Amino acid sequence: MTAADKYYLKAKDYYPYEIEEALEALEYGLSADETHAGLLTL
Repeated sequence: MTAADKYYLKAKDYYPYEIEEALEALEYGLSADETHAGLLTL
């Protein structure tokens, strides 16, 4: 499991109830892998 996968799962858990935390996890995940399909679509 890559770092981007971990941040994707965190963002998915936070969304839609804790938007700020979800966005932070998305940003960290995309900085690790800017082509991660899950991060790009969430």
